[in-house]
Amino acid sequence: MRDKNRIRPFLNRIAEEWENHPDFRFGQFVMDVIPDQDKLWNCEENEFFRRLDVFANRASGNKAGTADNNQGFRIYPLKWVGPFLI
Repeated sequence: MRDKNRIRPFLNRIAEEWENHPDFRFGQFVMDVIPDQDKLWNCEENEFFRRLDVFANRASGNKAGTADNNQGFRIYPLKWVGPFLI
């Protein structure tokens, strides 16, 4: 069984970075950190931290050490679907 004490620091680190981008919905934030759903599904915490650091560097304009692509963030437009704004 995995150590449950790893969860709170992981969530705190996510919250810390997400608070820098309050206009992002949670799903949008996570998919900007790891855009590939297969990689997200199998992602260990240390890999998520690495990619979160890449995201933070991209967001701050620091191009040094960026992995993946340098195309910046994907902005998803909001749209109405029935009574829901998604």
